[in-house]
Amino acid sequence: MSELDTNGRWRPIQIAPDECELELGRRRKTGILPWSFPCRRRSGVWFNAWADEAVLISPSHWRIWRFRRETRTHIYKDGANRSERTAPIPAPGFRAGLTIDFR
Repeated sequence: MSELDTNGRWRPIQIAPDECELELGRRRKTGILPWSFPCRRRSGVWFNAWADEAVLISPSHWRIWRFRRETRTHIYKDGANRSERTAPIPAPGFRAGLTIDFR
């Protein structure tokens, strides 16, 4: 386990490390809302790691970025549960030439 491993728990942004890909989030009434792209801090400024553009929203929490497939479960009118796999939504400015293998 790495020194930075947070076991999926959110940590306060004040203790976030520099120069590594992190999942950032912002506190909302319902909890921490995660951003859908990894970020990296350089010289005190947060950057979208995929687009290498500065992020203008201030995060409140962080955890280690782990690429993952998201699973959404839907409950249909017939009472059946069905799951579907979805990819994270790319951030504005995402470079369309980047290919991601979801296998």
